Amino acid sequence: MNILKIVILSLICAGTTFAQNVDENRQKATDILTKAGLAISKTRKNTDVKGINLKTTSFVKDSYKIRDEPIENETSIETEISVQFLNKMKLKSNFDSKNFFRGTQESNQSSTEQILNGAQFSNLSEAFVNGEKVELPLKYPSKQEGIAAAKTSSFINIFPILLNVFWTDAPNYKYVGTAESKSDKAEIIEVFLSEADSFRLFFDQKTGLLLMMIQNTLNKQNIRQETKHYFSDYQEKDGLLVANKIKIEKNGKIMEERKVNELKINPTFRADFFNVRK
Repeated sequence: MNILKIVILSLICAGTTFAQNVDENRQKATDILTKAGLAISKTRKNTDVKGINLKTTSFVKDSYKIRDEPIENETSIETEISVQFLNKMKLKSNFDSKNFFRGTQESNQSSTEQILNGAQFSNLSEAFVNGEKVELPLKYPSKQEGIAAAKTSSFINIFPILLNVFWTDAPNYKYVGTAESKSDKAEIIEVFLSEADSFRLFFDQKTGLLLMMIQNTLNKQNIRQETKHYFSDYQEKDGLLVANKIKIEKNGKIMEERKVNELKINPTFRADFFNVRK
């Protein structure tokens, strides 16, 4: 299914008829996830996964204005996310960004490391502008907000791979209906991670594979923002069928293209790998 067809699905789903019984909705969602799990399980079952190491590369292209002055931005992102069930995650990202402004180019590099180990959490960042290190005053207001952001980030990166989350308090999934174009149908599941973050998951009715994920986020200004993730080019990686390409759309425009470089299932982590930083 190509991106155009998926967009058609997302538009038609507004007229979907929703089931009324909560228990039936949850069971239907479970059935869809089970089918999807079987679809991605090649030489190993997704339910047998106890940990992963995932490496991706992203390219982001954006344009915006500051005081009516146009700025073009191009950013490449190398990300490595490691997860061990239950409740252990390390997310490392390296950003290489270039801003084009009035015929000049500014180079920015930054790196982040988030570690979640049970109730413990640390978030470290550093940044460089044209090769010189700068201070980063931005921090999460609280540990709870940092943990919530880490879980949302892990859901975006990990759920499309495993169709599961790594933390113990798993969210409730519910079936909300179907969406269809002239030749394709998708089953839709909804999940709320928090009051601020919810997701709609679109699974191909024939193959069971995840086609699209729509993230609905409430920002600090109480404005809803929608981000669409499109999944394609499924390939087998370490025994699982994985979407090798992800395109991310905001405000009707593809802003980011991500590729899966490497996936290791059930790797061995050293004893101190998930220790939080002081």
